Amino acid sequence: MTRAIVFLQAPSIIDEPANARHFWTVHSRAAARATSLLYPPATLAEAGRRISALYENVIFQDRANLEDGPDISGDDGRRAGRTTIFSWDPSLSTRLDADTFLRASPSRVQAYGETQFDSQGTSFASDTSSLLRIPDFRLNLNAVSSLSSLRGATIPKKVNVLVAVFEVDGPSSIKVKKGVDAGKEVSVLNLTLGDDEGVVCRLTAWREVAETWGGLSSATGVKRGDIVSLENVHAVWEPKSALALTASPNLKSRAEICYRTMPRLSFPEDARLRPDLELGQSEAAVRRVMTLVDWFEAMAGLPSH
Repeated sequence: MTRAIVFLQAPSIIDEPANARHFWTVHSRAAARATSLLYPPATLAEAGRRISALYENVIFQDRANLEDGPDISGDDGRRAGRTTIFSWDPSLSTRLDADTFLRASPSRVQAYGETQFDSQGTSFASDTSSLLRIPDFRLNLNAVSSLSSLRGATIPKKVNVLVAVFEVDGPSSIKVKKGVDAGKEVSVLNLTLGDDEGVVCRLTAWREVAETWGGLSSATGVKRGDIVSLENVHAVWEPKSALALTASPNLKSRAEICYRTMPRLSFPEDARLRPDLELGQSEAAVRRVMTLVDWFEAMAGLPSH
C-alpha cells in the first residue's frame, strides 16, 4: 500500500485548543558512532599491511630465547655488570584470576529513552530506548610514560604506557631451562607496540599474563589495532635494538583495552570495545585515547567515522 506524508501549515495560536500538547524528540547524534562499524576481512588485511610496513626495518631482540626466565629479579637487573638479568620465580601456588591481568570493558552501558518534552517543559522518556557506551577507563595520565621518554633506560624500570598494538604473535609455549620450573612449559606472547611519537617497541608477556592477553584464558584478548593501557611492565632499552618491555604475573602486569580500532565483521561483540569517545571528551584521558585512535586509523588507512 502506498503511503504519503502530508505537511500542513501549523495552526495559529488563536486556532489552537487550550489543552493542546506538543512533543519534541531529541536524538543523540553520536549514540551509534561506536557500535555501528565492523570491518570486512579485506579491509583489515589491507590495514595490516600498512601497519607492518611501518616497522619492517626495526630490530627486536628475541627475548623468547633468553635462557634465564622472563621475570625480572628483585635486584632490578643490576648484577655482575649485566644490564638485564632474568630469573624464574617458583610457580604460583594458585592460578590467578584472569581479570587480574586484563580489563576488556572500557565503557559503562547506559540505557536511555528518547528524551521528550511537552508544551509545559516537562520531560519524560518514551518506550523506545537505546544504549550509550560511555567511556570508563581506569587510566591515570599522570602515571603514564611516553615511549620516547624511555630512551636510554639501560636499567629495567616499572612503567605504565598507553600504546597502539601493531602486531600480536602468540601465545606459544616454551620450555623452562633453569630454575625451580626447569623442564616445565610456560606461555609467551609477543606484542609489537607503538605510539603517535613514532616509537616502536616489542613487549614480551609470560605465563598467565601471556595466556590472558593472548585470549587463551579470557573471552577477549588483545588484538591488532587495540589502543591499550599497560600497567606495571618493565622497560629497558636493549643495546643495538629497540625498546623492550616485559610483562608477567610477578610484576603484576595489567592491560586495559581502551578502544578497538579494527573491529571484525565476524565478531559483533567487538562493538562493545568501541565506547563513544565523544561522550567523555571532557576528560583528559579520553581525549588522549581519541588522539591515538585518530592517529592509528589515519596511519592504517581505515575509513574515518
